[in-house]
Amino acid sequence: MYQCPACSSCSLQHDFNNAYLVCKVCNHSFEPKHKLVEDYYTEPPSYSKQAPLYNQYLQLLIKCLPDFSPNYIIDVGGGDSSFLEQSKIFFKNAFHILCEKSRFANCSSGTILVSDTSELAKYYPTTSLYTFFQVVEHVEDLSSFLRSFPFASDDIIMLTIPCNDSIYKILYKEHWKSFSPSHHAHLYSKTSLMLSMRQIFPRCRFHYFGYCHSGNNQSTLALRLAYLAASILSSISNSFRGRLKPPMYYGQNSCILILSPNA
Repeated sequence: MYQCPACSSCSLQHDFNNAYLVCKVCNHSFEPKHKLVEDYYTEPPSYSKQAPLYNQYLQLLIKCLPDFSPNYIIDVGGGDSSFLEQSKIFFKNAFHILCEKSRFANCSSGTILVSDTSELAKYYPTTSLYTFFQVVEHVEDLSSFLRSFPFASDDIIMLTIPCNDSIYKILYKEHWKSFSPSHHAHLYSKTSLMLSMRQIFPRCRFHYFGYCHSGNNQSTLALRLAYLAASILSSISNSFRGRLKPPMYYGQNSCILILSPNA
C-alpha cells in the first residue's frame, strides 16, 4: 500500500491523470511507479524570455529580505545562465554558480559551472542564495536531494513549483500541462510542500509562500481576471466539442517559496 510522501497518509486515490495518485489529506500528487529520465534536456536550453519573471522573483526577494546580500548565487537545474544574468542587476558583487548536470548546460562567461553538489562544499560557509526554479517536482527523493547541499545558517532558498492547487488543474483535468509522467515525479500543493520542507529542515523559517504568475507579469489585476474568465469560457466551450486546449494564461499555476533552511 502506498503512502503520501508528504504527510504519510494512506488516503489516496487516482488523480485526473491515472499515472498519479493524489492524497486526500494534503492534496499532494505523486507518480508511484516513476521512471527516472536521466537528462531532461534534449538540446541546449534557453530561458532568456523568462527575464521579466526572474525580475519579479528578485524584486520579491528584496522586498522580503531587504538586507540580504549573498556572496554566491547558486542556480540549481537552471539549464542556462538566464536567471544568473538577471540577478547581476540586483546583486552586482555576487559570484554566480550554475549547478547543472545536464550535458546540454549552457553557461555564460563569468559563471562557474558545477555538475555535482559535492563541488559546492568549497564555497561553504559563505552566505548564498540557492534557487530551484521548477526543479523539485523532477526529484524522486526530495529529502536526499536537498540534504546533499551544504546550506549555511544564513543561506536562503528560493524555489518555484507547478502548484497542485492550480485552478487550471481543475479546469483541464487530465489535460493539465503539469501532468508529465517520467518527468514530474511529484506535484506539490502549498500544504504538501510546507510539510515536506518542515520535515527536511525542522528549523526552517518561511519568509514568503504564495502564488506567482508565469504569464504576462506586467498585466493589471483587471487584465489578469479577464484572461482567467476567457480561459474558463474557452474551457467550457471546448469541453462541449470533446477537446481541451492548453490554458491561454497560466495565472496561479505556480507557487514561490522563500525560506531560510537553518534559521
